[in-house]
Amino acid sequence: MVERALGRGNGPAGREGAPRTDPIGYDAAQPERAAARVMDPNVALFANDAFYVAFAAGDADAMDRLWARTHAVSCIHPGWPALLGRDAVMDSWRRILANPDAPAVRMHNARAVLVERLANVICYESIGSQTLVATNIFLLEDGEARLVHHQAGPCADPPEPETNAIQ
Repeated sequence: MVERALGRGNGPAGREGAPRTDPIGYDAAQPERAAARVMDPNVALFANDAFYVAFAAGDADAMDRLWARTHAVSCIHPGWPALLGRDAVMDSWRRILANPDAPAVRMHNARAVLVERLANVICYESIGSQTLVATNIFLLEDGEARLVHHQAGPCADPPEPETNAIQ
């Protein structure tokens, strides 16, 4: 059983001892390559911070650089229909960030939940007197954490602000 977990069991062609690969390209025979495909929680939290810096600064170019280019993306802004595809998502952010009357946004209580090369960052957004709970999903693309999904909605009982945490 341990041999199979290490990728030394029956390989893709059923040969004993052949390296096994998974659908995202993990090759047990090359653990250093596999490690590069696993999301680092600190990288995810840093990318999440960069997202909110771009949001607060109204920086559409920085926001554009944070979103995935070769993977499908989606976004659900509070009260909006679901946006699918990079063009629709980036158009929405350009419109939001260009609004001179937009209230300030402050993020807090970020938590990174990791699943291999994905990071699901759950955090809270303080916007004016309202607090929203947000989900930001990052994936490794070209060695960088890039957003593939953002969703925010009202939170009835938000926690007090604290520092970032990794789970």
